[in-house]
Amino acid sequence: MTASSKLSGLKLAYARISLRLLHAKGTLLKWAGRHGFKVLIAIAAMAFGATMIMAPALQRASNGFFKTPENLAALKTLLAGTSSALIGATAIAFSLILFAMQVNVERMPHGLFKRLSSDWILLGTFLTSFLSALTVGAMSLIPASELAALAITIAIWAIILILSLFILSYRRALLLISPIAQLSIMTKQTRKELKEWEDRSAKARPLIQNIQERPDAAVGINEIQFDSAKAKYLQINTGWDRNARQAIQYSMSYAQRFSEVGDHEVAASAIHGVMLINATYCAVKNRTFIGNNFLLEIPGSTDGFINSTLECFRQMMRMALSRGDEQLAEHTLRGIASVLGVYLGIDYPGRNTSKKHAGLASGYLESAVESVIPHNMPDVLMEGLRLMGKSAQTTLAFTGSAEIISLTNKIALISYTGMVKPDFRPVTLTAFEQLSTITFELLIKAKDDISHPVAELRSAIRNAVLIFLEVPNTSLTSIHSSNLAPYYSSASMSSLRSRLTPLVNEILNSPIDDENAIRVIGNIEIWADQIYLPQKDLLLAAINKRSGFTFDLLHWAVGISEMLLAISNSLACDKHQKESLCKHATRLLSTISWLPDDVESVRFAESFSVTELLFDSALDGLKWNNEDYYISAKDLLLQWAMKGGRHQTGWGILTRSILGLIGLSLDQAQGNVDDFKRKLKIALAKASAPSLDFRQSAAQELRREAVRHRDRGMMLSKMDHVLEQGDQAALVTLMLEIAALLEGNEQ
Repeated sequence: MTASSKLSGLKLAYARISLRLLHAKGTLLKWAGRHGFKVLIAIAAMAFGATMIMAPALQRASNGFFKTPENLAALKTLLAGTSSALIGATAIAFSLILFAMQVNVERMPHGLFKRLSSDWILLGTFLTSFLSALTVGAMSLIPASELAALAITIAIWAIILILSLFILSYRRALLLISPIAQLSIMTKQTRKELKEWEDRSAKARPLIQNIQERPDAAVGINEIQFDSAKAKYLQINTGWDRNARQAIQYSMSYAQRFSEVGDHEVAASAIHGVMLINATYCAVKNRTFIGNNFLLEIPGSTDGFINSTLECFRQMMRMALSRGDEQLAEHTLRGIASVLGVYLGIDYPGRNTSKKHAGLASGYLESAVESVIPHNMPDVLMEGLRLMGKSAQTTLAFTGSAEIISLTNKIALISYTGMVKPDFRPVTLTAFEQLSTITFELLIKAKDDISHPVAELRSAIRNAVLIFLEVPNTSLTSIHSSNLAPYYSSASMSSLRSRLTPLVNEILNSPIDDENAIRVIGNIEIWADQIYLPQKDLLLAAINKRSGFTFDLLHWAVGISEMLLAISNSLACDKHQKESLCKHATRLLSTISWLPDDVESVRFAESFSVTELLFDSALDGLKWNNEDYYISAKDLLLQWAMKGGRHQTGWGILTRSILGLIGLSLDQAQGNVDDFKRKLKIALAKASAPSLDFRQSAAQELRREAVRHRDRGMMLSKMDHVLEQGDQAALVTLMLEIAALLEGNEQ
């Protein structure tokens, strides 16, 4: 073994040992943080017990010394003086602690100060310290020298206890002064009080049920029964949530006050406390909430506590925007989103009830995010969009897909700001990230009919893209492509197409009776229905604007079409869905036929390899055994040859398209040379066919291709690969025949 390898081994061993030591240190610190105080108490108790056991031995060792009256008198004097000093120290220490607490009255709401000023731990340490000091003084009253050792032992432990309590009270005072600790204490007390109300309602249940005129009505297996006894008890005790409402007000006051001085950690803690209080409130009141029917509003469905919480958030958002406090605004948005998630967990008795309070919170979140637009706060707007997207995803997990329509429409609407203000372009990017994520989550999570949500989502995306395409593209890279990439890009690993790829692979590997795969296939089939309509509008708009976004749209159409074909071949896909998916794939690919036929549009479109894309699509039809899609792709390629061949574009559209069709026609699985010739003759006979000059030029190119040596190392596309793999003699013959046909010289 060489010296260098030994050195490398030592370095590796040192690195491993260092990592293990760091891991052990972190584990020890974590354990000490949880159990350190308990360990110290246990050690102190064991030490006290040991000294008490050893007290007789100490007494025998020192018995002769304290038998002298002068020595015993000196001990009593020492104990009495020590007791007096300790009493004075206790009074001084706790006076200073009390003063430190009073200093914080100014920044603390009055009601909260009343709660924290009566801290029983702090008062208990004072009382225990005072009694311990008196205990030291009491030891000076020992009647005989035989108790001297015991008195000294007790006095020493009393002094140790007093000093420990001083440290404990000092740390407790610092804790009470800390605003985060104050909020934590208040939140814990409030949650405890709310849970006590639940316990009281449980104890009063038999009495209330005994005096009820009629019992609760029976419900179905999947329905939630309304807890009338608890509802009646809470209705009688109208002020049961008064302290909780007050705690919400205090938390909001803390958030606003400390954000003003830049202490945003306190604001985050305050809003987290609001969420915890709301969660406890909803848990206590569970099965007594009344939701709205989809057709009418039911009396008693309004909840004052929830309304008060949301109003506090609205007011805090308005204050944050008026002060230009971006971090407070973000904390407020996170707070609304957090309580929205809490309200989604509310169980509403009865049938066909909507998540009313979650919907109310969703409306507050939408309004709060929208209110940021007039202010120059793109970062806050982006965070709001992310929270709206996450809220939509959470909503899908708890309720029907129709509940997310409002959120998705608002996200798409806010994306318009990227057109108006250049600084807000990242807002558009974030909005489409969320729309892409929501679309994917809708496909994999929704368990109901998603026809309406999909239609609304598709319309919102279409309108947003059309609006953003009005932005002038002045940079070298396409502004449209970069900002709309999360939904339409074929290169981004986080785009919708990239997310769908592993999903499609998973569906292909699913067994025939996989319920999840069957459900997802149904959702994708609904999503793909009429997907070609917005695609056609967007493609035409991108072409007219000469936008690089055309590349994304073309590849998106081809890529999504292939995914639909792949899904149609899965075992979990039934016959009806297979036919529907293939039809949607063909229609989506056929949007390419709407490309304009003027020379500039054709030249611009071909710069994104339309010919190659159509050829690849035909191969996709062969790959997934779909003859209709294959024939449609071939027809589109012939149509593009006639459309592009009418102009001098410099891309050789007519020649490349004919070469592709020749290669496809010679394919043994689906090829039909006679059918290809027949369709080509019909196309050339039309008035819109390329002129004779262009056809003759293409014929000359075909003859040169016929005699050109094809090197496998020079293959640049799938078309070249197909041409090289075919029967070269038949290929040359067909090329010459098609060249003659183009010139009109076919016999």
